[in-house]
Amino acid sequence: MPWLQKKSGASQSDKTHEKPYWYIRVPTFHGTKAISTGTSDKRTAKNIEAMVDELYRGKRRDHEILEWLLDRTLPPEQRLKPLVLYRFFNNNQLEELKARRKTDAIAASKEPPADANAFVEGWYKGVRQRSSVDHADRFLRAVRSFMPADVVFGAERFDYAPLVEWHGTLMEAREQGGHGLSAETARRYRVGLYNFIEHLVGCRFIATNHLDRITPPKYSVPRDRHLSTPDAIRLIHAFEDESNEALQKLIREYGLSVLELQAFNALLSGAGVEVSVALGLQASAVWRDTKEVFAPGTKTHSRKRVVRVADWAWPWVDALARIRRPGECLFMTIPDRWIAAGAFNAVIKPLAEREPGVFADYWMRDGRHTYAVRAIKAGTPPIVVATQLGHKNAILVLKVYGIYVPGSAERDYWEAKAAERDRDRDGVVAASIPSPAEAPVARDTRPANAGHAPKIQWPPAKELLRRLKNQSAVALVKELGVSDKALRKHLLSRGVKKLPDGRRSRVASPRTGKSE
Repeated sequence: MPWLQKKSGASQSDKTHEKPYWYIRVPTFHGTKAISTGTSDKRTAKNIEAMVDELYRGKRRDHEILEWLLDRTLPPEQRLKPLVLYRFFNNNQLEELKARRKTDAIAASKEPPADANAFVEGWYKGVRQRSSVDHADRFLRAVRSFMPADVVFGAERFDYAPLVEWHGTLMEAREQGGHGLSAETARRYRVGLYNFIEHLVGCRFIATNHLDRITPPKYSVPRDRHLSTPDAIRLIHAFEDESNEALQKLIREYGLSVLELQAFNALLSGAGVEVSVALGLQASAVWRDTKEVFAPGTKTHSRKRVVRVADWAWPWVDALARIRRPGECLFMTIPDRWIAAGAFNAVIKPLAEREPGVFADYWMRDGRHTYAVRAIKAGTPPIVVATQLGHKNAILVLKVYGIYVPGSAERDYWEAKAAERDRDRDGVVAASIPSPAEAPVARDTRPANAGHAPKIQWPPAKELLRRLKNQSAVALVKELGVSDKALRKHLLSRGVKKLPDGRRSRVASPRTGKSE
C-alpha cells in the first residue's frame, strides 16, 4: 500500500512539508525500492502502484521501463517520473516513450540520425499498441509511399515542396506515375503520413509539420453502382459457365466450389452483408426457418445484426447451408477476399464486354448497393435499410440512396397495396364523407358576449374592509364568486395594499380542518 511521507532535506522550506507525497515500493531484482509518486492524491498513487505491479509481473511485463523509472544516475531532465509513465501507460504509448528515450540519448550524444527511417520502427510499434494490425499496416504503407526504405531521408526531405509533390501524385493515374488512389484512400494516406511526421516532431528530428499547410482531398461522391434484380441473378448464374477459361483455372487452382461462389455473391446482393463478414460466417448463423442470417460485424456495435435475405437470393444460401454442419464455416473453399474478387472479376469481365451498359464498372462489394437500391425503390423505410446494412442511423442511407426514394406514382401503388392488405386482414373500411350538400352547416349559437367574463359588482371599498374584519378572505371571495387574486387586485386599485392582519390565521384548512 502507498504511504504518506514528507519531503526530507534541511534546505526545503516549510511549505514543502505542508503537502506530503505518497510513496510506493517498486520491485527490483534484489528486493524493493521506495520512490515518490509525485502526487498527494491517494487514488492516483494506488493506480500507479497497480501499474508498477502490471509492468513487473502482469501481462504487460516490461522491466526496461522499470529500470528507467529507478535509474537516478541520469540527469534530472532525462529521468522518468511516475506520473509521466502513468500517462503513457494509460494511453498505450509505452513504445513511443521508449523511442523518445532513445532519441534523447542520441541527442545527448550529439549524434542525431541523418535518416528518418531510423524512427519508423519505434513509431510503428506505438501505432500497433493503440490500434489494430491492419490500421498500423495502412499507416506504414502510406509512409512508405512517400519515404521508401532504401532511400536516405533527411530532415530537408520533409519540407513543404516535397510534401506537395507527394500529395499531388496520390490521385494521379498509375500510367502517369501516380498512385491511382480514390479521394477517400488519399485522405487515409495523408492521415498516416501526418501521424509519422508528428512523431518526428516529437522526437525533435524536424521542427514543424508542413503537411498542415496542404489542403486534404475533397470527399468523393458516394458510390451507388448497382444492378437490377434480373441482372444480379444473371451474374450469379454466370459462375456456372464452363466455357469461362479464367474462372475454370481459378476453380482448379484453389479448389473453389461453384455453389459457394454463387451463395457468396447472392448473400452480398440479397442481404447487403459486407465481404469480410460474409467470409467469416458459420453454418449455424443461417436461420433457415426465417430466411435470416446473423452477421457478427466487428467494425462498430451496430454492425452486429440479423439480416433478412431476399427471396430471390435465398435458394443459393439455403442450398449451401443444407450441406454444412452447424460448427463449420459456410464458405470453406474461399480462403480470402482476394480469391473471391479474382473469381468475381473473371465472371464480370466477359459480361461487361458483351453488355457494357449493364455490367461495366461493377465491383464485388457493390452488392450492398444492389440490395439497398432495390429496398429503397420498394418503399422500405430508410431506418430498416440502415439496420440491415449495419449503419448506426439512416443519415448515410438517405445521403447515398435518397434519389431512389419512390415517386408519387410508386407511392400511390404501394398505398393501394397497403389499403388492400388492411381490408383483407383487419377489415378496415374508409370512412364515408358526406357531400357538401348533405353536410350540416355549423351555426354559432353562443351569445354575443360569450367570449367575455361577466362584470363583477363590487361593493364599496369601506364595505369590503368592514366585511373582511368580520369574516375571512376565503369566505368573502366565495360569497362574491371571485378569486382571491381578483379581490387583492381590486383592493390594490382602491389604495389597499394588503388584507387586514390576522384574517387568514382563522381560515380552516380544507384538508385538516384545523386553523392555519
